[in-house]
Amino acid sequence: MTSIKLLKAIYPDFDIVKDKWNIDYEGLILLSKDKQTYKRCRLAKQTPKKDGYFTAFWQKSSNGKNGLMSNK
Repeated sequence: MTSIKLLKAIYPDFDIVKDKWNIDYEGLILLSKDKQTYKRCRLAKQTPKKDGYFTAFWQKSSNGKNGLMSNK
């Protein structure tokens, strides 16, 4: 993953964990060393019909359905 080196330089006080549900977009979770805060990171996807990029975070529910990421 190309972004890991950059993120380690910017966030040296965070552990970096690969997000298995967003692996195609270099999805990462940056977890503070004291485990009190975290940040999510992933590459944006270029839109095929419009100029620009978008990004969204999703997760699998307990029944295997895709859903938007919750902060809970």
